[in-house]
Amino acid sequence: MTTSKFKRFCAVLAWALPLAAIGALAQGPGAGGPPGPGAGLPPPPPAQGFESNVQITANYTPQEAAAVALVETWVNRTAAHDLDGAMAVLDDNIISRPDPARQMAYGPAAQCASYPFTRMATSFVRLEELYAVGGPVDTLVLFKRADVNGPAIAGRGGFGGFTVDVAVLVRVRNGRITEWLDAPINRIGGLVNSTEGALMQPPAGTNLTDACRRYPVAGLAPAPAQPRPVGRVLTYGTSKPERYWNVEETQAAQAIRAWFAARQAGDPLLLGAFVDPNVVFRADEGATAKLVKGRAALLRAVCGTFGGQQRLTELYPIGSDFDTLVLTESVNSQGTRTASFFRVQKNLITEWQDVVVEAAGPAPATNSNAAACQSVNTALAPPAGGRGGPPPGN
Repeated sequence: MTTSKFKRFCAVLAWALPLAAIGALAQGPGAGGPPGPGAGLPPPPPAQGFESNVQITANYTPQEAAAVALVETWVNRTAAHDLDGAMAVLDDNIISRPDPARQMAYGPAAQCASYPFTRMATSFVRLEELYAVGGPVDTLVLFKRADVNGPAIAGRGGFGGFTVDVAVLVRVRNGRITEWLDAPINRIGGLVNSTEGALMQPPAGTNLTDACRRYPVAGLAPAPAQPRPVGRVLTYGTSKPERYWNVEETQAAQAIRAWFAARQAGDPLLLGAFVDPNVVFRADEGATAKLVKGRAALLRAVCGTFGGQQRLTELYPIGSDFDTLVLTESVNSQGTRTASFFRVQKNLITEWQDVVVEAAGPAPATNSNAAACQSVNTALAPPAGGRGGPPPGN
């Protein structure tokens, strides 16, 4: 081999070896399985938080298992366009919001009218993620649904041919869904052009079709829970370790952790720094309670029960580039388990509610004269001399 040929061979070899290494990494571990510890690959990145992001279905509480079966029933019957079957899982007094921008609507007819997929033969739904926190008192379920719209039709526009990802929160009691919220996580829906946050549009379901007008059907039995066959492989995720979160989910989780930290510290003004001025919330956890709007109202509602241990034990986010919904479990010093729902946009909490799912002691008494409430009242008081005072939006 001449000197020039040898130099050309070395140059080709130097170029080919990195490509081979990249190809090996892209293909992943070989037939022998993933390498063991110390085999040359870095360990998974550490999680920022210490709460669980993994649910094992075998460890569900009985109420969680029943609620999950109910959601699966609704998804399966909706995908099969079985309207009676899908409506059978809804409570006669269900509260529904097909978009965060909508005010609350009541009754299954309104929910039916606001969600036409069950009645659209060319559209179907797919369940992609699901998380549940529940106990003897109540259960919340957060799931990700892909609405696969019908085929595109020339000249008609709309969402034909597109898949719309929706995060859904449902509340389950006594074998039926009592509350429903759909929130598109990409930039579509009523919130896109809203400058004042949620609840700015009238309730949905005012234009009832004949198919929906007949609900609730008298005597329609609740949909029976359909136990998952032993060994059946799930077609959706029940765990999402932190390293798999997208940017928006990571940012939302940090806002939620800050919420719990400020609440345990008894500092409502610090908590307010992570809350949107147009936040909507439910101060009374009763299922029929109205949603209240405004950060000032929220701080005044929670300041009397601030402080004390409220350990964050589970955190499950579902989000994308526009909106993120988060379901958490926390436990206080008595052992009471609380499910909390949050909606987060641009690092700020825009919606919140707490639901006790398993009580282990009396509820904390509200003290409107607590030091935390006094600090809130002082911060929110109108300025005495026309200067200073709370920033706009409070």
